[in-house]
Amino acid sequence: MDERLRTVAKEGDTNALHECIREDPNVLRHIDEVEFVDTPLHIATTRGHAGFSTTIMYLKPSFFRKLNQKVYSPIHLGLQNEHTNAMLHLLAIDKDLVRLKGKEGYTTIHYRENYEE
Repeated sequence: MDERLRTVAKEGDTNALHECIREDPNVLRHIDEVEFVDTPLHIATTRGHAGFSTTIMYLKPSFFRKLNQKVYSPIHLGLQNEHTNAMLHLLAIDKDLVRLKGKEGYTTIHYRENYEE
């Protein structure tokens, strides 16, 4: 992922995200082609950016089920970083995310200690 998109995700700037998409309409598709990757959604949920995460959910729903190199989904990372309210907002949009398995088969309803390395 290019550095600009990474920065946009860290800041949770949806306007800049749309600008990146206008510049390269395939920018999200290129990321999705990588098997295990930190997507902009992984970065945004780690920082608790619910609005940005919701936008990505609608633009590229597959990102929410994608695992990064450490085998965590975006929702696992958001909960690990104690952004519970932001993640509950996303679960309200797609309740099935609670069943998503990450590292060692853990779902979001397992103990938080199970996520720590």
